[in-house]
Amino acid sequence: MSGGRRRKSRNQRRQGAAAVSIDYWGSDHDDAESDLPMIRASAMPSAMVRSLGRPPLHGHDQAAETYFEVVYARAALLASALADSVGLLEHPDDED
Repeated sequence: MSGGRRRKSRNQRRQGAAAVSIDYWGSDHDDAESDLPMIRASAMPSAMVRSLGRPPLHGHDQAAETYFEVVYARAALLASALADSVGLLEHPDDED
């Protein structure tokens, strides 16, 4: 029994085509960063969520609230570190 002709896969067909280079992340000459606002780290990252009230987990609301605050604090810490790594974090001792 002879096998039929196999069709080329989509990837094999693409390999013959010329690759198109796209500058996805922008260029080094992009001055758009100067228009970005500075970011100030929050002293209480869970304030907005706490304003919604206690979590509706009867019997476990106190533990849930504690865990949520830990998650919010960690997220704020990581966001501040990311902003600082690209020079967008406003430091309290900075004078303009």
